[in-house]
Amino acid sequence: MKYLQLLFLCFYVSFASAQNITIVSDLSSPRAKFGAEKLSETLTAKGFSVTSSDKFKKSKGKVIVIGEKGTDFWKQNAKSAKIDDSKLTKKEGFLIRTQNNIIYIEGTDASGTLYGALELADRIKSSGQLPLEINIDDSPEMVLRGTCIGMQKPVYLPGRDVYE
Repeated sequence: MKYLQLLFLCFYVSFASAQNITIVSDLSSPRAKFGAEKLSETLTAKGFSVTSSDKFKKSKGKVIVIGEKGTDFWKQNAKSAKIDDSKLTKKEGFLIRTQNNIIYIEGTDASGTLYGALELADRIKSSGQLPLEINIDDSPEMVLRGTCIGMQKPVYLPGRDVYE
């Protein structure tokens, strides 16, 4: 019986003490805001306690800062970070770095910021936890995005042997 009570107490403590996470994002950027919302939904589904803010403040829990390179928001909220973003030059590119219990997601442009937030959300979905250390640089090889050739029409046109 004592073991059952101890087991129940362990479960209660593990579920009652959800890790606090603050997401700091640029509310004037629709894509950063959307990425922060998707990241928040993922974290909440995995049992984290999430709060949102538009200004960086020291916190006991983890902090995630999401912003676009060169903006006033990024300069103010990531000024203490020593992130080398010199290689962050390609359109729609992003980087994700961890420093002192803070995860920084920096995009080259608004789309890169969104893709960075979605990448972190995907990693949290697959692993079930927030990474302790993360160091990712990514950008598309081709920025042109569109329909896949051959997918717009599911059948050949009469008298043709190719999709048009």
